[in-house]
Amino acid sequence: MAGDRRRGRRRAGGKWMVERERCAIPYWTPPPAFRDAEPVDGAVLRVMGGLGIRAEAFGTDVAERWTDVVTGPIAQHTRPGGLDGTRLVVFVDNSVWLSELSRFGKKKLLERIQKVWGADRIQDITLRMDPGER
Repeated sequence: MAGDRRRGRRRAGGKWMVERERCAIPYWTPPPAFRDAEPVDGAVLRVMGGLGIRAEAFGTDVAERWTDVVTGPIAQHTRPGGLDGTRLVVFVDNSVWLSELSRFGKKKLLERIQKVWGADRIQDITLRMDPGER
C-alpha cells in the first residue's frame, strides 16, 4: 500500500502535491481535467436570455457606452434606439445629420459599433429621426 502511494505521488507531479497539501486534499492523484467547462460570461448570457433580460442588459450597455464609442459631433447628434434582432436603430436629432449620416457616415458608424459590440451581435444599423426628447 505504501508503494502505491509513492507511485501515485510521483505520477501526480509537484504542482499537484503543493495544491494537495495547501488545501488538505486526501487524494494522492489529481482529479481529471475539466473538459466541459464553459466561460462564465457565456453561462451568464445564456441564463439572462432564458429570463428574457439579455436584450435589456445589452441595450443598457450600448446606452452607457455610446459617447465613448461614437465620438465627436456624431455622438452629440445621435443616440441608440432599440435592437431589432441584429439591427441597431440609431436616432438622429435633425434631418441634416440624418441625411449626412445616411449618405456618408453609416458605414463608418457601423464599423465603430461592431468593433466594440461585435459584427455577429450588430450586423446593420437603421438611422431614424429621433421621436422624442434626449
